[in-house]
Amino acid sequence: MCGGSETTATVEETTTTLSEETTTTLSEETTTTTSYNTFPKINSNYKTIFSEEDSLTEQYSWKNAWAPSEVDDSCVSNSYLNQSTVTPAAKRNLEIIFNKDFESIDNDDILNLKILTFFDLYEFGESLSFRNSPTNDIESYDGLEYLTCLQYLDLYGQNLGRDLRFLSNLTNLRYLDLSYSDIPRIEVLYPLNNLETLLLPAAFRELDKLVNIPSLKKIAASYSLTCQEEVFSKMENLEVALLNGSDIQSQKNLPTREDSFSINKSPSGEHIELIVPGGPNAFMPDYDYDNVSGIHSREYMMNVMENIYDVVDDNYEAIIFVGNQLESSVGYLGQAAYISNDEAGLGTPIWSASSCYGSNTKLRGHVAFPSTSAFYQITPYENFTSGSGPLLHEIIHLWGGADIIPYFQIQDGLYGAGHWGYSSGGVLGGFNPDSLNQIEDNVYQVGWFGTVGNDLTWNMGNAEKYIMGILPSEDFEDIISFVDMIEIDDLCENYIDNWYIYYSTCLKPGKVLTYTLNDITDIYGDRAYIGSRNIDALVVYVSEESVTDAEWSILDEKLDWYTAGKTIDDGFQNIYEASDGLLKLSFPKP
Repeated sequence: MCGGSETTATVEETTTTLSEETTTTLSEETTTTTSYNTFPKINSNYKTIFSEEDSLTEQYSWKNAWAPSEVDDSCVSNSYLNQSTVTPAAKRNLEIIFNKDFESIDNDDILNLKILTFFDLYEFGESLSFRNSPTNDIESYDGLEYLTCLQYLDLYGQNLGRDLRFLSNLTNLRYLDLSYSDIPRIEVLYPLNNLETLLLPAAFRELDKLVNIPSLKKIAASYSLTCQEEVFSKMENLEVALLNGSDIQSQKNLPTREDSFSINKSPSGEHIELIVPGGPNAFMPDYDYDNVSGIHSREYMMNVMENIYDVVDDNYEAIIFVGNQLESSVGYLGQAAYISNDEAGLGTPIWSASSCYGSNTKLRGHVAFPSTSAFYQITPYENFTSGSGPLLHEIIHLWGGADIIPYFQIQDGLYGAGHWGYSSGGVLGGFNPDSLNQIEDNVYQVGWFGTVGNDLTWNMGNAEKYIMGILPSEDFEDIISFVDMIEIDDLCENYIDNWYIYYSTCLKPGKVLTYTLNDITDIYGDRAYIGSRNIDALVVYVSEESVTDAEWSILDEKLDWYTAGKTIDDGFQNIYEASDGLLKLSFPKP
């Protein structure tokens, strides 16, 4: 199956039992309602497609061939549209969808709306009559839960929030396109027992749970994470799965790779030396259209890390790659790759791709820094000293970071990406909520901040401590989020007299959102409080040639600063200081 555009799975005929429980909410700890136990037949006839071109052709054919089916009017009774609890946002969205006043929307409208799309990308057959709503008019998913007669829903490119529980109500759906939209918790799709075609967003992580939607015939899981292809053989009705760019494809390609590198332990036995042709610049290239992650492909990293695990024990939650060079010209200081999660209550589900990388236990991910100065650097200037070092920043990304807030933040041209953006935050960007001041109607002043990260003078934010399990729920403070920015005044010169004496930013948002702890737990469930946390990490020094003693000393000095279990009176925050002594990084010998 390696490298081909189309393959057919071959699976031995065996009796398979899979016990999976579904929940009515997204919490991992809620009471179960349905159980899927025995699959009487092993599917050995489904087709897998790995070619991107063939995958696109296949998707076009799905859309062009699709036609609604006849249904009775029972779906209308499940709508409950006339409830007095319909929110103003839901009313507004429904008025846009139906192009009429809310009071005029009746049962026939619900019954006759079988197809809804928000993105006009494809050319379809004449049989499809799509009702299009401009993307910039629909501001949320509110109200879509009432459209219970829908059979076709295309949410391509919609990033209107991470709360997709409304999908559970749409039990007549046969076709669902979530391409380039928010990543759903798979549990919200379990009630869709008529769903035949499912197009998933990139980086979808729960392939193994698709078995709980037994009606599925066609799945687009391009660029999905985890390499558990065996799930498809347990889906009796599955006909085709699109897997281009997926971890499954990468795993199949590994035996054919001819990457050149060598792996050695450091003289102290504490770290690993990774020798690669071209050194750190080749290992951690800059952004481009073919390599948008700013780091080698997941496939290459799988190969490297599988070989690392041949010489180290499987004891690490994080693997840290540091480039053995003083400076780098790439456009980033650090990168994080999320590989697994086994902790409930976060903005990511319980999932694991660690086996794709050679780990069978607790590996959460890897982080990479292109140079030692990117890893940690103190720079004195005439009137001040600056400090940069995103290690803690990248570590928090391995627990999902700011993806816990329900609404995608947009900053610096990037969607979300685990940063706080224009929200109250911490080391992952965002402003200090203690500096928030409303200076006039819908104009807010905050202290200086970065949208995607803050410097080494910042402590972990309240929500960041909660994410890491080191903040009790009773100490959680509301998250304030500004979205749909109208104006950003980095100096407040348009709003404040003597603005030059203030080091602040003024914001005029389209709207202000406030998230309470209940807003978070209602979507994701409760986050366990563990009091303090110790993270075991392995450091890999990436070099073009064998690392010298002097170069090992540079790395050790920087690691010592980060991991010192005490306050260092230098004006900057190491991990101990930034976490109020609750977070520790350890480096067990490999």
